[in-house]
Amino acid sequence: MANDRGIRGARGVLIAAGVAAGLCAACSALAQDSVAQPPGGNDALSVYASTSQRVRYVVDAASAGTSWGNTVLVAPVLKASREIDPQFRTMILGSGAMSPMYASNISFASRNYSVWTEPGQGVHPTANSAPGTVARTGHEVQFGIAASEFGLVRSGALAAVIGFDSGAPTRLYVERVMALASRASEGGDDTATISLGAVDALGFAALRADNFNTSPSTATRVLGDSILRINAAARSNAVNSLAAFGGTNFVSDVGSSTFLISNEATPTNTPTLAPALSGAPAAVVFDLASRLRTGSASANLSTTTSHLDSGVAGHRGNPTFSPFAMLPGSSGHVGAVASAARVGTKTSALHVFDLAPGTPPMLVASSRRSYPLPLSLSTPGFLTNPTGNAEFRQYHSQATFRGGNGQVGLGAAPGARVMAAVASDPTQGESIVVVRINGETPQWSIAAFPGKAVLSGAPPAGAAIGTLSFPMQVSAPAVDLLGNIYFVASWQPSGAVPARRGVFKAVNLPSGYALELLLSTGQQVAGPNSGRTYTIADLALRDSDSIASGAFHAQQLLQQQLPGRTTTDPASINAAGGMSVHAVIEYDNGGQIEAYDAALVILPGGAPTPPCAADFDGNGQVQVADIFAFLSAWFANEPAAINFGGTPGVPAIFAFLAAWFAGC
Repeated sequence: MANDRGIRGARGVLIAAGVAAGLCAACSALAQDSVAQPPGGNDALSVYASTSQRVRYVVDAASAGTSWGNTVLVAPVLKASREIDPQFRTMILGSGAMSPMYASNISFASRNYSVWTEPGQGVHPTANSAPGTVARTGHEVQFGIAASEFGLVRSGALAAVIGFDSGAPTRLYVERVMALASRASEGGDDTATISLGAVDALGFAALRADNFNTSPSTATRVLGDSILRINAAARSNAVNSLAAFGGTNFVSDVGSSTFLISNEATPTNTPTLAPALSGAPAAVVFDLASRLRTGSASANLSTTTSHLDSGVAGHRGNPTFSPFAMLPGSSGHVGAVASAARVGTKTSALHVFDLAPGTPPMLVASSRRSYPLPLSLSTPGFLTNPTGNAEFRQYHSQATFRGGNGQVGLGAAPGARVMAAVASDPTQGESIVVVRINGETPQWSIAAFPGKAVLSGAPPAGAAIGTLSFPMQVSAPAVDLLGNIYFVASWQPSGAVPARRGVFKAVNLPSGYALELLLSTGQQVAGPNSGRTYTIADLALRDSDSIASGAFHAQQLLQQQLPGRTTTDPASINAAGGMSVHAVIEYDNGGQIEAYDAALVILPGGAPTPPCAADFDGNGQVQVADIFAFLSAWFANEPAAINFGGTPGVPAIFAFLAAWFAGC
């Protein structure tokens, strides 16, 4: 009986973890998959060390199943930098970005990437033991990610290019670069506040800077609003920072950093990027005078207000750029929420226009369109805007100046342009509304709403495993090229499991949108490099009064499908190339908890991976803990245990142990 009580006590912890893993599928984030040595320390990198300005390392992605039985690859790629204040392990990740396209067949002189598979190894010079290395001379596939970060007194931005070979997509080669810091040294004064807009596949990042939260007594703090483009590939090993001298703004690493707008009196939004005909990408910038500016250098910057359709009084929030334009000859299109002219200042319209290739990219005037939210938009089980009071509100609070980009998902479906945004109704709450434009006829629908079922598979066979929470907390949506919608939201699993946050795909089916859970909080994942299990403690979503800048936004989706994975099936996990998500993760490092803010990349994993029966707690590894989990379930007469391997009763124990010793 004593042993029985002990096993049943263990069940409360071990099986709960297994249930959480089953519900969430494969959650967000670890990053630079490593733990400190000795356990319980902190191996986040310093913003100011010369050895931290550019770091190369390998991240091996873990496979995880979605609620529909698909497989995703979960890859920890960036930890936030170390916080100066010792009360906090890392800075907080602000706005994030991922390139909407990838670059192919990138070659370079031989580079070494750190690689490790043992706890305590990593890239921190003192908190980790030395790793091994592997040499690379190119990437078959390469994409970019970036993130802003902030702490109690300082801010900055990270950028990274990530490469892999299509034949081995689980091994990612990461080059992490400290793009820009708000002060020149750890003990100095802030001269700027840094925020992020976008990144491309070559590692060019578009940033915004102002002097908010800097001291008026700091003589060198930057002047006005500025938009910069940072070339991560050209960054030196010196700290990159901003300062003003003699009425002019300067950047310290002039070889990598370009002012596109400097000392602007009219407040600007965080920028996005569009490809130029050659060389560096062009910035696409909105400001609070409802102007559009585009260009790849300050000398060729184009400024116009003619991008506004007659149906809107002005754009709101930050621009979303997609390179997959609908009009022949366009280099891409830009979307935003907007004030609908017919209802005064109410932000209740979606606005879109195309850019033509050029230096700078120029507006295609005939492409301007606006789509006001219709009255009484409904779907079975939900109604929004019955009184005309719903608005697109996610540009409020800090989002305009701190990101993320953008509030509008901008993609396509066969023969149509697709836009999506979060509508906030004062009575009905938040929902994700979608407009599909085929010719001049907009077709509106609702992809997600409070109480919508999260399914175990495609309908009609898929059963509900939970619902989106009420009231629903939801990020901005992103849209792929098959009409699917991606977002982060709060959800309630079936049963007594506490509410969680999850990463969702609203699958574009002929019968309407159906929800697939890709990732969720509460899951434990075995880190392939660190040799430690980490728990997804949180997914960035809300701050005290609005959507968080670090929440998922439309500019965090790799829209282009990966090579060898192209599909026309919206339900395929290969419908999009990938996405990035910000999270808080907690490692169990030998019984010591190490928490980090981290960026996670999620890539399609192809065909479902057959489950390993001996991995009874579902954390991705066969460990001693699986024996205790199995035995506690067996004593509780749970069907999966007492009938293991089709051998009921006591023989099921021997069948499980045989699978465990065999490794699966």
